[in-house]
Amino acid sequence: MQLRIHRMARWLAICGTLTTSACAAPARLQQDPPSLLQVILGLCFFAVVLTALGWLGGRLLGGRPSWRRALLAALFGVLTGGAFAWNVASQTTNENEVNPLTIYTVALLMTMGVFVILELMVIRRSEPAQPDIPVLPPPRQTLRLRLERARRYCTLVWPLFRYGLWPYLRGQWNGPANRRQQSLALNIRIALEDAGGAFVKLGQMLSTRPDIIPPVITAELAQLQDHIPPVPYSVIEALLTKELGVPPADYFATFDVVPIAAASIAQVHRAQLQSGELVVVKIQRPGIRASIKSDIAILLGLARMAGRRTAWGRDMQVTALAARFAEVLEEELDFCVEARNTITITALHDEQTIRIPTIFKQASSQQVLIQEWMDGVSIREAEPLFAEFKCDRTELARALLRCISRQILTSGTFHADLHPGNVLALRDGQLALIDFGQVGRLDTLQQTALREMLVAFERRDATLLCSALLDIADVDKTTDPARLERILAQFLVRHTGPGMTPDAEMFTEMFRILLAHGLAFPPEIGGVFRAVVTLESTLNLIAPQFPLIDETRILAHAWMQESITPSALQKTVTDELLGLLPTLRQLPKRFDRITRAAERGELTMNVRFFADVRDVHLISRLVSQVVLAVLGAAIGLMGVVLLGGNQGPALTENLSVLHAFGYFSLVISVMLILRVIVTTAREQSIH
Repeated sequence: MQLRIHRMARWLAICGTLTTSACAAPARLQQDPPSLLQVILGLCFFAVVLTALGWLGGRLLGGRPSWRRALLAALFGVLTGGAFAWNVASQTTNENEVNPLTIYTVALLMTMGVFVILELMVIRRSEPAQPDIPVLPPPRQTLRLRLERARRYCTLVWPLFRYGLWPYLRGQWNGPANRRQQSLALNIRIALEDAGGAFVKLGQMLSTRPDIIPPVITAELAQLQDHIPPVPYSVIEALLTKELGVPPADYFATFDVVPIAAASIAQVHRAQLQSGELVVVKIQRPGIRASIKSDIAILLGLARMAGRRTAWGRDMQVTALAARFAEVLEEELDFCVEARNTITITALHDEQTIRIPTIFKQASSQQVLIQEWMDGVSIREAEPLFAEFKCDRTELARALLRCISRQILTSGTFHADLHPGNVLALRDGQLALIDFGQVGRLDTLQQTALREMLVAFERRDATLLCSALLDIADVDKTTDPARLERILAQFLVRHTGPGMTPDAEMFTEMFRILLAHGLAFPPEIGGVFRAVVTLESTLNLIAPQFPLIDETRILAHAWMQESITPSALQKTVTDELLGLLPTLRQLPKRFDRITRAAERGELTMNVRFFADVRDVHLISRLVSQVVLAVLGAAIGLMGVVLLGGNQGPALTENLSVLHAFGYFSLVISVMLILRVIVTTAREQSIH
């Protein structure tokens, strides 16, 4: 029995390294060939050795390589390291045997050496710094939820393989040719429709982002629709009873059991209160919250994969885009947020032609929203209504544009989802805005910059336009403002010169210019452009061929005239003086302190070196690299000295304690020097 265990352990070591077949003990293999079981166990042990060496080698070099690179380096390290160790042992010992520890030590060093070679050969693309991404809190990690998420993930991955989209997430695609873009757009739309849930809403959101998505794809994604059957009334009745505290029959005078609309998150029923008021009851689909959160977690994982492995993912900042989409979708799941948004915009609303429904806040909750009934139809279906009442459709579109423009540029809180389904044509000739689940908010600096952009287009002022864009955009360190201003000047000449008719394609070209010069818009500004692009299609349904750009220029001209009136100038000067008043009050005291200190010879200046955190990190990295290099060289020199000595107690028949410490010192020295080389190569590839 002991002999069998000894033979099993020996063959595990031999087959585990896979070097004996090429360079070690061929005679022994012929005299004592392994059995089938021993070969299988040896191959399993070999896989474990490769995994352990790849992981350990990568961690010792301060990184987390991909599993492909780790296995490749470990395989090469085992083969070359094992062969080296066996050849050295065959020349220095009588038996063709070697200590497995020696094989694995040399194999680890060779694995690390392969990692270094791969790091020096592979040129990385520098990744822009990502903003802090809010991570949604994970649900309770129970076995049931994990199984449901795994099942959902499988249903999502299958369309990616089926429609040939998986290579896009793996970085194995450099961009489609023009003749293939239409096919790609169609495959993306069908895959998102098959995935359903949050991914349909993701496609609908991307269809309104021509600043980052090619026009062919946005046009195809605009056709995405929810194909969701309504929830049975028995389920709705139970949910309403839970949220209202009483059955729907006791709370409402009448309640239509057939919904007037059904979407992926909620469905809408018409009802009448006991007081006689007609209302709309928006009810969240039961179980949709857990489903959406599961989809969000999977979406964030796929976005991180695309951001790490693909150039297009980094250019489009898909990680930040997915995080922003997750925030918006999370807000849509809470109807209390929508109620607050509606109340806020109503308080700032003053356009008589545009109505906003009243919210019954006391009866609303996170899953139920009750609001005033608007007697009208969607803009998509309003053609017969417009023909019947003979409305001035251009004036209606102008009023809607004026309303949204005032929300964006004056109040700072605006409706961010202005697709035709959220704008109703009422039977009294007015329009109504509904569904305030997505609302954008701008601070005063962003509003000022947007107004300056409009004025710049009106005056064809490239300097003012460049200044406004730099104020609201996240500027990359490679951006050259002077060159950007010259390109914007040519852009304005092409699109706003005499005889030119500006159109929506002008904004698409401007976005391309800005992205090419390292400018990226924050989510709030992206929400503005998304709202404007979506509004354009809605305005064209109200008044076909509505001149959006010309009407916007008229509004800009009116605002510019209002801003230079005596009262407006007086208000601007007053606001600026009020802002400077605290500083002006302190100025005499500070000047007096400075003159007194200068008179006494006590005027000093305190300068802090390395006040910037980036400078501290740079110096820390440089010092750590120098320390590691010096330490590695010193330990290597100490190992050489120890190996040169012939004294000391014997550890084995052919190895002394000093020699053992010498070999160990050389191994540590090589590891430290390799780590310094890899770290230096990585920093150079980034910069």
